[in-house]
This record gives sequence, C-alpha cells and structure tokens, in this order.
Amino acid sequence: MSAAAALALVASLALVAPAAAAETTYSGDIAAAGPHSVTLAVMGPWTPGRRPVDHVITLASSTRIERVARNAKAPGWPGGFETTPLTAGDLHKGEFATVTAQREGRRLVARSVTVVEAR
Repeated sequence: MSAAAALALVASLALVAPAAAAETTYSGDIAAAGPHSVTLAVMGPWTPGRRPVDHVITLASSTRIERVARNAKAPGWPGGFETTPLTAGDLHKGEFATVTAQREGRRLVARSVTVVEAR
C-alpha cells in the first residue's frame, strides 16, 4: 500500500469514527409519551436522596417498539418471553421500559423501545 493510500485510509476512518456514536441503554418508568418522543425517569446509581433523572428520547420512524411478556407457551422454553410489536401510541405513563438510543447532535434518538409487561 502506498503512503498516499494509507494516509487516505486513515483520514477516511477519522471522519467516520465520530459519526458512529455508541448506543446507550436507559431503563426506567415512562414519565411521558407522545407520538415523537418518550421520557424515561431513570434512577441511576442509588445514593441517599437520589431522585430519578428524566431523559427525553426522540422516536424515529425506524424505532422498533415492542412489549415483552412471560408466556407459558412461548417458543423456546416454558415461561419464556413473547414479543409483541407496538406503536408510539401504545406507550403509557408508568410502564417500565428499556430504550437503546444513540446521540445525534443534541438529541437522543431511540433505536429500540422495549416495554416489560408486569405480572
């Protein structure tokens, strides 16, 4: 590989690396939900006097939203999980959810939202 080709490769990787931001996972109670965003109240590490921190996360058209629940007849093993697709309108305050999001500029954009059905 020539020096010019190596330099071009390094330069292109330097441009791509910052754009590939890491995904972060947030878990907590849904504090608010709308057609374009969900607000999660996340507790974080427990310390005396600690209060949940609200994270407003944008829902994109590509965001996968689903509910998981235990089901005795789920495939795999008895008592396994069954997944049901949802829409943004199916998200409700007080439900427990895990959101995988990626920072895009100043916004957090959800890649997936998984609501855990309480039993």
